[in-house]
Amino acid sequence: MTGADKYVVEYWASNVLQTSYTVAGNARSLPLNGLAANMTHYFRVGASNAMGTSFTDWTSTYTGTPPAPTLYGRKGYSDSVETVVSLTCNDVPGETQYELYQYVTNQWLRIAILPSNRTSQYLELRTNSRGGWFALKAVNSFGSSWTNMVSVTFLALGSEKSLSATKRLFCH
Repeated sequence: MTGADKYVVEYWASNVLQTSYTVAGNARSLPLNGLAANMTHYFRVGASNAMGTSFTDWTSTYTGTPPAPTLYGRKGYSDSVETVVSLTCNDVPGETQYELYQYVTNQWLRIAILPSNRTSQYLELRTNSRGGWFALKAVNSFGSSWTNMVSVTFLALGSEKSLSATKRLFCH
């Protein structure tokens, strides 16, 4: 920044200001090593001169694989032509995308890539399968974490259909 004699970098984690670094006004980067894994770290930069210090807004980064989200099969519809499934999950910190899988013919197939912060997905299965097994993976550059496995099964009750969801832990 024009006019900055130095920069102040503040680092916040676990609800406490961890440290403050001061670097020369011509610095363009600051390596930070030893950050605790699997947590969100917050930073802000201040340009400083004789008039004072002006800070940016706080920004965050997540170090490590994202935590495993929890997947739910909430509602749906089924007839002789199609099965529509509504899947929801909690949003987890640090993910850059989600990958949705369905268990088909003895293997897990990726059926959708969902953007960061997405917490629901409707699926239209053009079969009379009456449901299926689903799992979700939270992904970032450090790796991935799988959700629980959800079975969504439609049971005929007279002319109506009802939804039965069973959760089981899925490890991959």
